[in-house]
Amino acid sequence: MLQIYHQKLCSPPSSLDHLIIEQFGNILISTSSTVYQDILNILISITLKSSLTIYNADEGNSFNDFSQSYRYKHIASTVIKVLETVANNLTNETEMNDFLIKLLDLFCQIGVKIKEISEKMTKNTHKASSAAGNLGVLIPVISVLIKRMSIDTKMQSRLFKLFRDFWFFCVIFGFADEQAGIWPTQWYRCVAQIATKSPVLLSKEHLKSELHFNSAFKNDQVTQAELNEIRNSIINLLDQPDATQIIKNLTFAQCTYLQSVFKLETLRVMHSSDASSFQQIFHYLEDTTIQKDKAGIWFCIFCMAKKSFPLYLESVYQLPKTIERDKELEAQVQFLLVKFNHTHKRLRNLADILLAKLMDTFSYLLWSEKTIRC
Repeated sequence: MLQIYHQKLCSPPSSLDHLIIEQFGNILISTSSTVYQDILNILISITLKSSLTIYNADEGNSFNDFSQSYRYKHIASTVIKVLETVANNLTNETEMNDFLIKLLDLFCQIGVKIKEISEKMTKNTHKASSAAGNLGVLIPVISVLIKRMSIDTKMQSRLFKLFRDFWFFCVIFGFADEQAGIWPTQWYRCVAQIATKSPVLLSKEHLKSELHFNSAFKNDQVTQAELNEIRNSIINLLDQPDATQIIKNLTFAQCTYLQSVFKLETLRVMHSSDASSFQQIFHYLEDTTIQKDKAGIWFCIFCMAKKSFPLYLESVYQLPKTIERDKELEAQVQFLLVKFNHTHKRLRNLADILLAKLMDTFSYLLWSEKTIRC
């Protein structure tokens, strides 16, 4: 059946193609078929090829398979719907993990191509935006899958890199910006949902080398205007004079990393129901590779922690006044009291500042039994 479907698919393009794609999805979720990987590869290949149809002959298309890509364009939305259905129905943990890797890898592959397209179409804003839209349609699919998964913090290095590149692209194309106004609001909500489950973006080796050699974009692939734009964006986000000079000397990869960390961790504290959501930023501050970095990344993340904590307080303040909320706040007090005795002087100072803000907002925590005992 798979062989017959595949031969008939888009040969020539017809209304039957939508039905064939839907049957592929039914096979994927109805049985642990031996053709599972084959069907998944077909759907992913179609999504990748159809995303390149933004090119045309007048703009010097450099892809040999342009005609084939254009042939798949009419079923692109159906494929996305089927991928979302599969993401919502897979139950095997191994298959879900494999599917997540494939989706993130597809997202990053398209992201690289879209960046190339955007550079060639600077005079045609509409087509450049359409190109990035081909990437954004994958965000709800990834969100549906991640929402149902338990993400392992000790994940394999490839999956970790894919998550980091995912956040790089979300920052570059504005998917993580609620006020952008370019993309559907649903995409922003899905990015926020992904943030609640996303691992922290810690480096596995020397930070500068990691960002230079393993980043989604190399520093020589961006213009000076793009570099200045992202530097100014981070300066405005942090609003910290002491960090301004540091940021002006950072490379594009370092700036993208900082902005990714800021967006991820602020979205996490604003949308996560986990009481420990804000505590994730301490993983960066306690990481030895970031502490040893000589570019000043650590200090910028230190400023981020002070900047994002009011967002955490505001999100908790909006919650109903329940016993569960009080327990979460008491746990936060205990966490900060422990960090108040940290061996790192600046972390002690940070815990002091955050504790003061926490007590100012929720003063009754001062006479909480758990706070006093701690």
